Amino acid sequence: PVHARVLDAQLAERNPWTRLNWYERQGRARLFAAGERFDCSLRLAAAVCSNPVQLPPTSGLDAKDLDALTDLVRGGHLILIERRENPHN
Repeated sequence: PVHARVLDAQLAERNPWTRLNWYERQGRARLFAAGERFDCSLRLAAAVCSNPVQLPPTSGLDAKDLDALTDLVRGGHLILIERRENPHN
């Protein structure tokens, strides 16, 4: 399931066709991805809109953040990347 993959994710890339932007409203963020609105924390909005995407540890995210992150992945706006071990270490 996508939600479980989000919890384990460490890296993500933006879909090149998705435009991301956000603004602050009453201490939270309104994040827009390709015109679709997501309500989340300021921390998550800044992380998702950074280049490259810097996902915060999911242990520090609330339920709304986890839902928004899951919906961003399901909607194809973010692509989760599995971290691979370096075979040369």
